Amino acid sequence: MSPLRALPLAITAVALGTAVAVLPATGARAAAAVSARTEITRSADLASSSVSLTVSQLFFSRVHGTIAITSASIVTPAATEVPRKVDVALDAVSTTSGDPQRDADLRSGKFFDAARYPTVTFTSDRIVGTDPARFTIAGNLTIKGISRPISFETRVTGTSTGSDGKQHVRYVAVGSFRRSAYGITYARGIVGDNVTLHVVIDAV
Repeated sequence: MSPLRALPLAITAVALGTAVAVLPATGARAAAAVSARTEITRSADLASSSVSLTVSQLFFSRVHGTIAITSASIVTPAATEVPRKVDVALDAVSTTSGDPQRDADLRSGKFFDAARYPTVTFTSDRIVGTDPARFTIAGNLTIKGISRPISFETRVTGTSTGSDGKQHVRYVAVGSFRRSAYGITYARGIVGDNVTLHVVIDAV
């Protein structure tokens, strides 16, 4: 066969080889597109999201405080607002309770040791339930570099379209932890061991 007659066969072989090489990439892009359609990742609107802390004091009163959310990621299937995955980061330096001296104690090594451990994190490892009105988010809460399991009883309290044109989903969650599990034992007998977290996230 002459070189000229062989040329179209060579071009065809190259073209086929190119097509074979491209197909896997096309399949990967298609899979990514399907995943994007079936899952939604939302972030917290920090201006309308909050975490409050409550702890007993001297057995008959309660102290309330807040700690700012620095970021939150909530991944949900497109068909429901019940999450598949949740990650939240809090700013320990921002902890406030309305009393300057107490706030200094909370940020110090007596409690959060915010200078050394400025970030408190929560990472989910399982979601129990499929009803947006009531489900449980379980995972690990990390304080001062120590991770312990925690569960939050959670509900979706509403959805709306914001002025930005985006859908907002409001989550309210309540969970509790023992501060002694994180080595925080200062003022035991005066300040209770059990700390309740009340979380409100406006996810966009």
